[in-house]
Amino acid sequence: MHVFAVPRLVAIIHDLVKEGIGLLLVEQSLPVAVEPAPRIAIRVTGWIVNEVDAAMLGADATLQHRYLGVGARVEGARDR
Repeated sequence: MHVFAVPRLVAIIHDLVKEGIGLLLVEQSLPVAVEPAPRIAIRVTGWIVNEVDAAMLGADATLQHRYLGVGARVEGARDR
């Protein structure tokens, strides 16, 4: 998606959530995913393995690492 379209799409998602409309958002950007959502369902190989508070997931590096691999280092990887 074009970089200029993302903020507009996020604004539309916020409007829908404010109106009480439930959404299934599949997003690879953690900040975009947790901002409009009160809760996040974590899926692994198609199965929901946990449901967590979105703000907690956004702020907790341990949860991010456990469920999303954020901050994980691959053995043998080099910095560029």
